[in-house]
Amino acid sequence: MSDVYTWADEQLSRIEAKLSSVLKRSKGIIPYTAENGRFVDMSGDETIGAWTNGFWSGVLWLMYSFSGKSEYRAEAIKAEEKLDALFSRYEDLDHDAGFRFLPSSVMHYRDDGDRRARDRALIAAQLLAGRYVPRGRYISAWNNWEKRGIDNRGKMIIDTMMNLPLLWWASDILSDPRFSDIALSHAVSASSALVRPDGSVSHIALFDIETGALLRTEAGQGYAVGSMWTRGQAWGIYGFAEAYKHTGKKAFLEISRRVADSFIKHIPQSGIIPVDFMQPEECGFEDDSAAAAAASALILLSSSLGDEGRLYRETAVRLLDVLLAKCSDFSSETDSILLRCSAKYREEKHGYPIIYGDYYLIEALMRLRGSTFTAW
Repeated sequence: MSDVYTWADEQLSRIEAKLSSVLKRSKGIIPYTAENGRFVDMSGDETIGAWTNGFWSGVLWLMYSFSGKSEYRAEAIKAEEKLDALFSRYEDLDHDAGFRFLPSSVMHYRDDGDRRARDRALIAAQLLAGRYVPRGRYISAWNNWEKRGIDNRGKMIIDTMMNLPLLWWASDILSDPRFSDIALSHAVSASSALVRPDGSVSHIALFDIETGALLRTEAGQGYAVGSMWTRGQAWGIYGFAEAYKHTGKKAFLEISRRVADSFIKHIPQSGIIPVDFMQPEECGFEDDSAAAAAASALILLSSSLGDEGRLYRETAVRLLDVLLAKCSDFSSETDSILLRCSAKYREEKHGYPIIYGDYYLIEALMRLRGSTFTAW
């Protein structure tokens, strides 16, 4: 692939041709997955709190950036405005404020300086900062679901590394170091609690809520304790590369590289990424979203390394090439692009579309073209 820019441009043109048709029949919705080729709307009262509900806006903002077509921008803002409902729903607001408001409100603000978008994202950042636990120096993950008998107290997860850029953004906007201090503290704790010496990543770390001491790690959405949940590996590459970008601390860059090297070492010859690198070979569970997120993360990492980042960029292109050739649907008759995503190892269904897979696929291609207009 001699001209990566041209190749990425061609792939984005194919995607835009599809999504221009999808948009015409998907106005006013916020999708998560697709059934029978059509997006399932998650903007209703019972589903608006889904952690994935910012990614559709992100997809549309990226397509607007690529194509200049105003209809993408208009629908992105409509989806963003629906997220206002979250601010009156305590149980729906958790550590994933960044996933919800970076691809929606922050991208909107970066486009035109809209004050309402700014305020949404700042409120979300304030709520995220409020989850900081001084006794362990981490941002608490999910809310505690007492009615369901689920105790989430004391849990830190690798996903939260992807939400920290909302705090760094807020710190920059307000010239207020409170937000960046919390983000830095969490990143330092995550680097020791979640990243193993070999570069593999735990999904969950559990802390004593009284003393703040680390008690143990848990498998979470991966196969087993000590295994390598691939989307978690992608979050590790991406999150620590972002931490380096915002702090300049080389320790974070080295952690990102260590996780990336571990990821690359375990990529199967086929280039198809499993749900967990250590899952039983015979189960065959795949996760296109992990491949797409890892590709975008590797490109981000490579941008901080100059010539040393060549391997990471080349690996990202390989992952994208496999996704586009073997795992994508470019038909205008169906809504999703990536076909075989999985939310976690232990779920009833595997191999289905998930909107964040499409987002990271498009984001990675935009990064190959040199675009800096992304959610992160």
